[in-house]
Amino acid sequence: MSQANATLLTKKEAASYLRVSVSTLNRWKKAGTLKGHKAGRQTRYKPEEIQAFLNNQTTNS
Repeated sequence: MSQANATLLTKKEAASYLRVSVSTLNRWKKAGTLKGHKAGRQTRYKPEEIQAFLNNQTTNS
């Protein structure tokens, strides 16, 4: 595993961190609410982008 992939979360890990289902995560990605990154055939998520998403959700509430 490369160093870059070590810092990326899988869909399941990202969904667990956000406490949502993988389906919700997929909807957010499709809507452009949360950005995913392709790693081969898989989508991965950067922890710092997830944290920025959470911070944005907190300030918009």
